[in-house]
Order: sequence, then structure tokens, then C-alpha cells
Amino acid sequence: MLRVKGDSMSGDRIYDGDRVVVVIEDDVSPTDIAVVAINGNEATLKRVKCQGGICMLISSNPEYEPMMYKIEKVHIIGKVIEVRHTIS
Repeated sequence: MLRVKGDSMSGDRIYDGDRVVVVIEDDVSPTDIAVVAINGNEATLKRVKCQGGICMLISSNPEYEPMMYKIEKVHIIGKVIEVRHTIS
């Protein structure tokens, strides 16, 4: 389980402070919400589309542009299978 920071996936109703349950696996479909490590240290929740040596990491919040990385910089840790919302 991971605690979410930020609002990049708010279009999928995943908000800052929520917790996500993640299944560890290194292969996800473009429709899955993935936990992705970038450059071995930064982790993020995004949808992932890889093609031709480039991976595009896509937020569901339209305020964020897709991020592009060389495929060797991206490590898929797992996919989100459940969201637990924080009640404020």
C-alpha cells in the first residue's frame, strides 16, 4: 500500500492523501494505473504507453502534460488495484 502525494491522477478520483493498493508486476496495459520509478529513485502513479524506445507517462488530471522518457529510465513496479480515500 502506498500513500498518494499530489493531484496528477485526480481524473481517476485518486487524491492527495489517499492510499492505493498495488500488485507488484512489471507488465501493465495502457489502461492500468501503474506505479512507476523514474531514473531509479522518483516514483509516480501514471498510465504508461511505451513504443519505439520511448515511454509516455500520462496523468488523468488535464493540468499535467504527458511525460516522455527513454524506456531504460522507466521501471514499472506494479499496478493499482484499489484506492482507499482519506476522509477529511
